[in-house]
Amino acid sequence: MHSQSQPRPRRSALVGVLAPALLLSACDKAEEKSAEGTDTASPTRFRPVTEQLLRASMALRGIRPSLDEYDAVQADPDALEGLVDGWLTSAEFGATVRDMHAEQLRIRSDLYVVPPPVGDLDGYDFAETFTSTNEAPLVLVEEVVLDGRPYTEIVTSQTVRADEITAAIWGYDYDASGDEWQAVEPPDDRLRAGILSDGGLWLRHQSASGNNHRGRANLVASALLCEDFLTRDIVLTSEIDLSDPEAVADALMENPDCVSCHQSLDPLAAFFWGVVPGATTGDLISANTGDCSGRDAALCYPLQLYYPERAEYEATFGLRTPGYYGLGDDVSALGSYIASDSRFAACTVKRFYGYLTRTPVEDVPLQSQAELLEVLEGHSWDARELARAVVLSEPFTATTLVSGDEREVVGLQAVRPEQYNRMIEDLTGFSWLSLADDLVPCTGDVCLGEVDLAATDTMGFRSMAGGMDGYRVTLPTTTTTPTKVLTLSRWAAEAAGHVVDADLGGSSPRLLTEVSASDTSESAVRDQLATLHLRILGERVDADSGEVDESWELFEAGLSSRGDAEGAWKLVLSGMLQDPRILLY
Repeated sequence: MHSQSQPRPRRSALVGVLAPALLLSACDKAEEKSAEGTDTASPTRFRPVTEQLLRASMALRGIRPSLDEYDAVQADPDALEGLVDGWLTSAEFGATVRDMHAEQLRIRSDLYVVPPPVGDLDGYDFAETFTSTNEAPLVLVEEVVLDGRPYTEIVTSQTVRADEITAAIWGYDYDASGDEWQAVEPPDDRLRAGILSDGGLWLRHQSASGNNHRGRANLVASALLCEDFLTRDIVLTSEIDLSDPEAVADALMENPDCVSCHQSLDPLAAFFWGVVPGATTGDLISANTGDCSGRDAALCYPLQLYYPERAEYEATFGLRTPGYYGLGDDVSALGSYIASDSRFAACTVKRFYGYLTRTPVEDVPLQSQAELLEVLEGHSWDARELARAVVLSEPFTATTLVSGDEREVVGLQAVRPEQYNRMIEDLTGFSWLSLADDLVPCTGDVCLGEVDLAATDTMGFRSMAGGMDGYRVTLPTTTTTPTKVLTLSRWAAEAAGHVVDADLGGSSPRLLTEVSASDTSESAVRDQLATLHLRILGERVDADSGEVDESWELFEAGLSSRGDAEGAWKLVLSGMLQDPRILLY
């Protein structure tokens, strides 16, 4: 479970600003120290409640606890459960739910098809159409989870979610005077299956004509059932001529090695025969800037996702008819089949446990699966209860777990770029945005727009920061790497500069609440540093402690080399925001 986690290093903020190589070394050496002094006779040991608070807050919200929250658990350790309950209805937890399902569905990819801002989308830019298209199915999941509705609704909802942009793309009825995201009825006869009815999901996961929707079927199996067909052992003999489409088609129906997978995969794929195979961004630009006639008509906004006449194509090509693992063949009931499948329940608990603990789904302990299944079913499929159970469980709150003669060291988790992004914005108010048009000029009226460098890859640094693009990089990085450290170092420096200028420039301060631009006295700076150690690094220390001594030395060095308090505080905060204690939790 915890093989990819890393134990908490003890390093001063100075480490982070000396060199990224030293920071990387500090993280790596911490893992080696975790096994020192082990005693198999020792009982299970738990983290101090302040560390439990920080760990739960980062996992559920992606932000550090507030000073008031630290004070609350310091006064009463039992207050942690109440704080967790409050977090489970917060916007930050909603963002975490979106992040989790974006990773699960591999949907946030700006390297694949992005609806161009042309035709009915004139006036928008690529950054806006990319965000809206990818977030639509995730908004539905977020709404279901935050409202405490049965999680099964993500595949049984009769409506999808749309904003003004996606409504124009797909032709949904949309009330411009209403909420940004609205529940809408698809305008065609497509299957009604929650996120599986969303056009953006299938625009991302397209199907080449020869694939016959098998890739889409495998997405359903892997993301929702944790049954990835690609993980099965396949032995192909030289008897099959893979260059001959007819020979391949015959093998899929007759060859035992092929049939073992395709007898389940192809009927599941047949549920999507009515969904249009797909198009490229270039195709969409060409069609929507033309006269939308002939073959281009189908590629002009609003796009047609579902073609009823294609639904019977499997008979035309001699393929298998729709069927859900032999349990049913009603195309309109796909969502119900999934919701009632015991594998969906098992996969749900593995997905939540795996995401919050950074454990591969195949490595989730059987005991944890069984316990969480009881939680899910005992709370009417309220997924918030799953998240609550995970972050309050022994495997999450302990530093060592003992079972019989076995002892397991529970390490720390490396921060995800999505978490780091929210954490930095919460601490400093800084968002890593860039006007991409300064680098890539607009083509006519088509512009890239303002890009979130933390959440994209074509112009941004998400994969370099340890994330995934869902297309070329399909798994996030779970450890510290040189590129991740370099990226986060630059990110931290930008954020530090932003917050110091704002805090010492007269606005309502976020971090530098106890000093001014003219106040460099040691007593005042030490008091501020002690507060920052708690707020940023999660450790409660006295102003005259050894930890603050090191930070004071860094402040003095900055004051000497840069000549003013602003420069000194930028150096200190840059170091703290890339310290191992903030990159690992």
